[in-house]
Amino acid sequence: MTTRTWALRAAALCATVPLIGAPGMANGDTSQQATAYTLVAKHSGKCLTAAGTGDGAAVMQMTCAGHSTQKWILDIGGTTTKIRSVGATNHCLDLWGNINGDTVGIVSWTCYNAPQQNWRLNWRGGRYYEIRAHDTDRCIDVPHTSRAEGVPVYQWGCHIADNANQQWELRYEG
Repeated sequence: MTTRTWALRAAALCATVPLIGAPGMANGDTSQQATAYTLVAKHSGKCLTAAGTGDGAAVMQMTCAGHSTQKWILDIGGTTTKIRSVGATNHCLDLWGNINGDTVGIVSWTCYNAPQQNWRLNWRGGRYYEIRAHDTDRCIDVPHTSRAEGVPVYQWGCHIADNANQQWELRYEG
């Protein structure tokens, strides 16, 4: 087993342990019981943020301010991960329309058993991970390596090198 694989499995275990036996799990809502993280873009230091709490809310990078719409639960199951919003009950990161192409938007949508809500976290070194759409194998990307406030993220082909705009730090929030 490679160091990267081991690190990802260790991170997955750490993220999963608080979910085991948590109250309220029968209804699938883990937003208040599980470990929360902020996902911070390596290139900008800004947080992955849902613009609202309804279906179709854009997901963008914003200055980290501790808002509930900037906190996410990693719901790890087998080979995929659902990324649930703390700020919007039972909402997950969703690939808009499950389209296999670049520039497809990432939104917050009611969690359900859909391929466009399945993600993989690939360790990129240090504290950073790529977040890849399971079906399309494309990364959550901040367009043009922008550092601007409120830039919506989308999926884009994952870069092998120099992809700081596709790398996310998982900061423990409790």
